[in-house]
Amino acid sequence: MDSPQVAKARLETATQDLKDGSDMHIGLIGGIGPAATDYYYRRLIAALAEAGRDLDLTIAHADSPTLLRHLAANDIAAQAAIFGRLTHRLKAAGR
Repeated sequence: MDSPQVAKARLETATQDLKDGSDMHIGLIGGIGPAATDYYYRRLIAALAEAGRDLDLTIAHADSPTLLRHLAANDIAAQAAIFGRLTHRLKAAGR
């Protein structure tokens, strides 16, 4: 998982791409930290509104208790499989 600084830098890069006019369907894995999902969502809305663009966004929910259970059990493969399924779902939504 990214540090808050890395996550902020990624968001700023994506925000700049959107301001520059790049067409993009954004896929966000949310639910791991609902407050973080809210933060990203609000920032994307504001950035696109400022750029005069519509937001094309899909959020896939990752279950926090499941993530914590996998972390506690050091079951990296199980959690990676979940993130893989969510990533494929987001990719399919952007087509």
